[in-house]
Amino acid sequence: MGAPPTPSLRRGEGVIVGYGARLEPRQLRLGLQAFVRVQLEKHDQAAIGHFVDSVQGWDEVVACHALTGDMDYLLHVYVRDLEHFSHFLLDRLLNAGGVADANSSFVLRTVKGFQALPLSQLES
Repeated sequence: MGAPPTPSLRRGEGVIVGYGARLEPRQLRLGLQAFVRVQLEKHDQAAIGHFVDSVQGWDEVVACHALTGDMDYLLHVYVRDLEHFSHFLLDRLLNAGGVADANSSFVLRTVKGFQALPLSQLES
């Protein structure tokens, strides 16, 4: 039984994709967190590409996931307050073009945040 691969080898294999600090959003005046479900008007490559390119430029969006089901994307958004969220929703998301519907849920409390990947599942 050999020694586990070195961190530099793991990084070279694409297992480690980066390092970073976890910051407290409220200390940075990012006190409002929302999940926004987005449905696109069209689903051709041009419409999807336009949406994806737009999302890449929005600092408020910390994650964007393509979904199955009745909504196409789930955005995880951090903003200062409700006024900032309103600006993001009305002036950016809905004004970007190609969005048929968007509905939002605000986070009241985080019960369990991201900690680490479930590496114990690799043992089976």
